[in-house]
Amino acid sequence: MNTKRYQAVAEDSSRTNGRESSEEHEQPSIEWLLEVLVDPARRRLLETLRTGTDGQLIDGLLEPVRERDDQTQTELRAVLYHQQLPKLEDVGLVEIDWDRKLIYYRPDARIEALLDAISAVSTEWESLEQPRPTTGNSDFIDRVRRALASLRRSR
Repeated sequence: MNTKRYQAVAEDSSRTNGRESSEEHEQPSIEWLLEVLVDPARRRLLETLRTGTDGQLIDGLLEPVRERDDQTQTELRAVLYHQQLPKLEDVGLVEIDWDRKLIYYRPDARIEALLDAISAVSTEWESLEQPRPTTGNSDFIDRVRRALASLRRSR
């Protein structure tokens, strides 16, 4: 873990990242944890780490950070190494052996509860969504025109 960066940020009196410090043990604030979880790629990465074995190869984690189908391996590595992993390391959720390119997940009860809650809400919303009918563009345009005409008549 990059403890120097973690301590330096935690000691910052401006608290721009939402961290709170205590005298004995420094823990990230709930705001900082939520900031970590706001990114869908980081949530996918955490889910992969949660369900995988400890001491995974970092390059084996490229797919969870993929945002677009056309991203190259180089782009994925850059996102993983320079955006996603530093954020997870700063908050203490992972420990990284950069020499061996291994990542170790360090579970946090608060993150686990938040991830479970996000997963439950996502599942509920997905089940509520209705599939959209597949109609041609001309049908859709005709329906919009009729709706607009109806609104004009009702004025």
